[in-house]
Amino acid sequence: MSGLFDSNSFKQWESENGDLFLYLDSLDECLLRIDNVASLLADELPKHPLTRLKLRIACRTASWPLLLEGALSKAYGADSFAAYELVPLRRCDVELALATARVQDVERFLKRIEDLNIESFAIKPITLGFLIETFMREDDLPTRALDLYARGCQILCEEQNESRRASGKTGSLAPLERMAIASRIAAATQLGNRYAVWTGTQAAPSPPEDIPIESIAVGSETDSRVIPLTRASVLESLDTGLFSSRGQQRLGWAHQALAEYLAARFCIRHNMPIQQLRTILFHPRRSRIVPQLRDVASWIALQHPDLFQEISQLDPEVLLGSAAPNLTDDQRAVVTDSLLRHCNEGQFLRVRGQIDPLLRNLSYSGLGSQIGPTIRDKKGSEVARHLAIDIARRCNVVELASAIADIALDSDEVLNLRNSAAFTIGEIGDPDTKVRLKPLVVDQEDDANQERKGAALFALWPGLISADELFACLTPRRAPNTYGLYWRFLEFSVLPNLKPGDLPAALRWYSAQQHEFHGPFEDLLHGILELALEHVDEGNNALLLAQALEPRIRTQGMINSGNLATPFETKLAASIEKRHHLLNALLPLLGGCQSFVLFHPLQLVYADDFDWLISRIVNGESPASIHLEVGAVVRFCCSWEAAKLV
Repeated sequence: MSGLFDSNSFKQWESENGDLFLYLDSLDECLLRIDNVASLLADELPKHPLTRLKLRIACRTASWPLLLEGALSKAYGADSFAAYELVPLRRCDVELALATARVQDVERFLKRIEDLNIESFAIKPITLGFLIETFMREDDLPTRALDLYARGCQILCEEQNESRRASGKTGSLAPLERMAIASRIAAATQLGNRYAVWTGTQAAPSPPEDIPIESIAVGSETDSRVIPLTRASVLESLDTGLFSSRGQQRLGWAHQALAEYLAARFCIRHNMPIQQLRTILFHPRRSRIVPQLRDVASWIALQHPDLFQEISQLDPEVLLGSAAPNLTDDQRAVVTDSLLRHCNEGQFLRVRGQIDPLLRNLSYSGLGSQIGPTIRDKKGSEVARHLAIDIARRCNVVELASAIADIALDSDEVLNLRNSAAFTIGEIGDPDTKVRLKPLVVDQEDDANQERKGAALFALWPGLISADELFACLTPRRAPNTYGLYWRFLEFSVLPNLKPGDLPAALRWYSAQQHEFHGPFEDLLHGILELALEHVDEGNNALLLAQALEPRIRTQGMINSGNLATPFETKLAASIEKRHHLLNALLPLLGGCQSFVLFHPLQLVYADDFDWLISRIVNGESPASIHLEVGAVVRFCCSWEAAKLV
């Protein structure tokens, strides 16, 4: 302490009026050597002018001394003091790390992380490094998430600090021993419905949702040796990358998936019999897994054949959870069969939106043969057929595309089943199968919300229907306030895929519309004008755009429904060259109109066009519109805009 507070730099700062920025790094390491350093700092710091001392202290979460925090909070005041914990890595941080490591196929790496459900390791710098190293060395990640979880948790239990390793201050436990204690903590929190571990004293009241550390520090654990469970050994396990802060004297799991895996590991390593597992995992009055324990149960079932058999028969959705990427092909077949059986029996499955992304975990080589009969069975359960189609879509079972297309086109099939089938073809169908959906792009009486139409359009555009065919079937939405596939198609798929060569069809369609001023239909109308203006100097686009605008300008029709200018109007005002291309084609069409049509509701000429209009009039470039152009010049001369012309 004397090296800091008695130093010349510190004393000079005290005698002056400036600020001092003081950074104290690795307080946890200092505590290993000077165990009373926190109390020394708490006593000494308030003696100095803290209003000018900008203090930053870095420390491990589990080692952070509350004595020091309390003293600093009191000395600085609640408004000037705060304790923070580093947040997990974000996706953009992971992408930056991949770029720095020069990983070639970033998207494939991220997709493998998602498929294996190991985001809990990607968000930690230490284990992310392990994943990147493995991916670059083997050009992939191991297919068994079980192996990755085992290795990743062990890495998080290792001492990574080089300074601590060099000085031999790595603790009394080996990484696997810390992991064994962490597994006991996981079992206590997950199976005991507890949120965090309370590390405060027994005299202090602990939150009811926490488990006191004394409840864990009882007895022993076994790894390569018998490990006495003491407060110190439990704290050493809590002081690893597996845990993060939940507030003062509270430590919880850095990621829920780590807790679930380790809780299952505890059950397996202690050879819990099936009778005990039933009591712990299943709801006492229902033959279903307790919802909070679904992922713990899936990890146990993966390694416990008897429990797998029971869960697959009674609650098969559980097996689609965190452990699902580790299922064998035989296990996937069992789970698929049980899910379909539950549907046939009318048993409740989770909300479709929740289970749908997990269905990808059922993929295996024989899946098409297994679910094909259910899909084709017109007399079978509608719910089971829905599920089978969803499985085919999520698992990309392309050999069933033709049978699914038959359902979409069959007017005798159930409406919702046809809609689902049409959407699935857009996802897994080949071009020949997708083309079969062309009859569905026109409005049909039984397609009230235009879901099937939207699904067919997604499958066909772009590439499988022409722009003329596309615009021939685009109509205002039947249910303007309903969000669905047709709504999404109008908003996200038409404009991004329009090419300059499609403009003639698009502008003809624009001219025929009554202009529905709400939602994606209006956006589509404006987008066509914007694209046409962007390419107005190409081919016959100027005349086509002029012909589309002329009726609305002549009749003073609205171009948009609000007071804000559309991107078309903004770009028209900003680009003199494009505006003149359009006006050369448009002015002759407006012959006989009064000059005000050039200013309202869509302003077509600006002060910057004054000399250009004079030149047209003098040279007689457009006899049909000369009176219109003269009128525009007169309006400029008689308005405040004239001041800009001098």
